[in-house]
Amino acid sequence: MLKVEITRGDYVESTHQVHARVESANGTVLLNTSKDFDFFPRSAIKPIQSYLLLKSGAYEGLNLDLRHLALASSSHIGEKQHTDLVLSWLEKLELDQAALRCGAHAPGDADSSFLLRQNNQQPRAIHNNCSGKHTGFLSVCKHLKFPIENYHHIEHPLQQKLKQVLENELECELKHFGIDGCSIPAFYMSFHQMSRAFAKMAGRAYADSNSAAGMVFQAFARFPELTSGKDQYYTQVMVKNSGRILSKGGAEGIVAGIIPEKKISILVKSSDGSHRGAQSAFDYLVHAFGGLEMALSPLITNWVGTHVGVVRVALPL
Repeated sequence: MLKVEITRGDYVESTHQVHARVESANGTVLLNTSKDFDFFPRSAIKPIQSYLLLKSGAYEGLNLDLRHLALASSSHIGEKQHTDLVLSWLEKLELDQAALRCGAHAPGDADSSFLLRQNNQQPRAIHNNCSGKHTGFLSVCKHLKFPIENYHHIEHPLQQKLKQVLENELECELKHFGIDGCSIPAFYMSFHQMSRAFAKMAGRAYADSNSAAGMVFQAFARFPELTSGKDQYYTQVMVKNSGRILSKGGAEGIVAGIIPEKKISILVKSSDGSHRGAQSAFDYLVHAFGGLEMALSPLITNWVGTHVGVVRVALPL
């Protein structure tokens, strides 16, 4: 595995072990640090999940645009730009927040949380980081005339269609699942097969901007803040590199990305579930294999600005 070390002075203070795989669209594996294993990709799978919005015809049939596709692929932090778009999208569907089955949690955005408290309001489903994905699901249900009720259950035709999309991209049968934080089935899958699916996505996005992969990539490139939030790492790495990379994080220390111009995917999973370990490793690989700029500084400073340590990544020998 990759080793991410956090130093203080001359000493290692903490270490994260990170699974990593870099793969090209033609099947060449450029880096592989671990034997294959099964895992829950969590929200890092959303760029592929959002293919359903396109392949079902809902995107075109409902006259949606790249902003909606970005939000459907997002793990947003509940900024006004996110919640306003969810609300207007639901209105377009002639639905309200009661239709969302993702649950409510406080916004990840400090300003939005403060405004809720100031106005004595409780968080709502639109603040859930998966509300864009769920609104995309409701769009598919509306377009295909599926029942709205229980769209999050495994036996619902929407979830069966979503499972089929994932199986087609992963080229395997998905037999096992848990329940994600937003209540939909979270499939247990091969780390290597997910890497391969994203590598194919990179190749398709490079070859055809009008393909499902190409359109999802365009959505991330054009509207990176909608996929995460204005100050989030995943937004910053895309902004810093002028939309040449798609990056998507997931809970428990997962980051997936594609660089179409290089026709490669990058997938990392921190063994301890830490975002620090996963993001540091992903950032390093973006530069090492993609030739792009890193979004994170390797320097650690204290509150008065003194340099006190570094974050460093070591490739396995």
